[in-house]
This record gives sequence, structure tokens and C-alpha cells, in this order.
Amino acid sequence: MSRRVEELLTRMTLEEKAAQTDMIRGVTLATKVHPAHFCSVDPSSDFDWARVERMIGANGMGFVHDVYSTPRVLNLLQRWFVEKTRLGIPCIFTGEALHGLSYPGATSFPMPISLGAAFDPELTREVGRAIAAETRSLGIHEILAPNLDVARDPRWGRMEETFGEDTFLSARMAEAIVSGEQGEGLNRDDTVVCEPKHYLAHGFPQAGLNCASARCGEREVRSEYLPVFAAGVQKGGARNIMAAYNNIDGMPMVCSRHWLTGVLKGELGLKGYIRSDFGAVNRLRGEHHMVEDDADAIALAVNAGLDVTGFDYSNEVWQSMLCRLVREGRVPVERLDDAVRRV
Repeated sequence: MSRRVEELLTRMTLEEKAAQTDMIRGVTLATKVHPAHFCSVDPSSDFDWARVERMIGANGMGFVHDVYSTPRVLNLLQRWFVEKTRLGIPCIFTGEALHGLSYPGATSFPMPISLGAAFDPELTREVGRAIAAETRSLGIHEILAPNLDVARDPRWGRMEETFGEDTFLSARMAEAIVSGEQGEGLNRDDTVVCEPKHYLAHGFPQAGLNCASARCGEREVRSEYLPVFAAGVQKGGARNIMAAYNNIDGMPMVCSRHWLTGVLKGELGLKGYIRSDFGAVNRLRGEHHMVEDDADAIALAVNAGLDVTGFDYSNEVWQSMLCRLVREGRVPVERLDDAVRRV
């Protein structure tokens, strides 16, 4: 597989490489939305192939999100990727599955806070296995889960997504659910790729406001919050990570070379890619005031170690701007190649 990846990289244009770091909402390409869920595609739906050609074209696309449906529907779109794009690279279908797949009729398991309260890692592992099998049976390869935040402020509105406030317990549950969802290997038809979130210290926002600053130093981060992600990656085997909106002591996570490249990819040995939480790169300009324009924001994040965008910009803006940054020498082509290689 690694030889195949390297061979593909030598054949890819700059535009094709940029497309592999991008993502599109599948429901916007379908002809019929599921009546019970605006992010799902009706089982009887087809796709607007003219729009698919216009939005994706010969360059392909790394990821398709929000295309929850039946295998027939997902296979229609995947066949297009394989047969109509220049290199025939399949997309990665990705979806939300925090306590069960976000699709009408899928099994809804107890929220993670309840699993944490059960103090039973093996039960959590079994829940993970069930979520993975059901998700993969529909054709989805990757889930944006689990949430490995350590929740320390009860005013924060996402505490129920976590396993609780205790670092040791959360680390045990992280290993259990990730190993359950990814199983013995990703070559099976009942496992999925996990993408734990929200790296890092996202569950300790100032005043309990989602996305607000985490007021903590490196010692506290390493002792209280990092061990849960370390367990998910090093013991559970999680391949990918979602970088959070927040900043830690003034440094936005999505552009921190220290935490993304040095710690996550270096110390923890993350094998896969880092995706931004949806819109996090855009916030570098609008909320964190780190940069003057979007080009600077993208360059700052990608050079820090970010590999995949989470709907930060339109597909046209993200891809064209990333290509421009590489041509101008502001993002080394080697950095882009590393991101594509991880995808």
C-alpha cells in the first residue's frame, strides 16, 4: 500500500493533491434528502451528476460527509469517483457516530457520559464494536468520534458527549471505545476509522463557553487532558484526530506546531491525518485575530501540521488558495505531500 501511495503522489497534480485534503457534503449533491434528517440522503435518491462534475470534477475529493444512506446510494457516488476522476482515487465517506450513527433508524446507544458512569470498559468496547459494524454496513468508512474531552466545567453544554471529568476513567474508556470501533484491523468489513476530538483541552473553556480559551499551562494539559488522547491513539490505535476551535493560553490549537506536529504526530506517533473542527481555520482570522486574511490562516494551520479541512471554506476557495500558497512557497510542497500521504 505504501508503494501505491508513493506512486500516486508522483502522478498527482497540485490541484489533485489539494482536493485530497478537502471535503464536501454529499447531501448537497443528491436529488432527494431524507425526510427525517436533513444531513441524510433518501434511500431512493440519485445524484445530480452535473453538479457532481461541477463541484468535484476530474480532481476528485478526499472526503464526503453527510451522505448517510444505504449502500446503494453510497456506491453510486463511489463508483463515480473510481470511474470518472482522472486517477480513480476513492473518497472516504465520513460521518458522526458519537453514540450511534447519525442516520434515521440507526441504533442509539447511551450517551458517553452514561458509559463513563457505568465504569465498565468492556461494555464500552462492545458498544464501539456495534457502532462500527452498523456504520460500516452502510458504507461509511470513518467516524468523527469519540469525544475524548475531559469535561471540567458543568456550564459547558457538551458534557454529555464525554466520559466525564476524571482523566484516568476517560483514558480507560478512550482505549476501550476506539479499540472496539477500529477492531483488529481496518481491512475488515465491520470496523471504522476513528477520529477522536477535540484535541486539546476543549472541555475546559473559560466560563463554560464552547470554543472559549482554555486557561491552563502545559503541565496541566499534559497531566489532565493529553493522557486521554494518548490512550486513544497509542493504546486504542486511533488513526486520526480532530483539532479543536479553542486556544490554550492564547495559542489556537489549529495552528500550534507544538501541539499538532511536535506532540501529536511526534510524541504520540499519530499515523493518520489531523482535521480541523468545522470552521476552526476560518476562526484564526475572525475570532482569534491571528492573521489578516484567509490565505495567512490556511498557511499558518497547514504549516503547523493540519492535514484536512473541516468545511473551513468553500471547496473552490480552500483548494485554489492551498495551491496558490504552495506555488508561492508559503506552504512547502513536502508538507502538502505529507498531508496527502496520510489521507
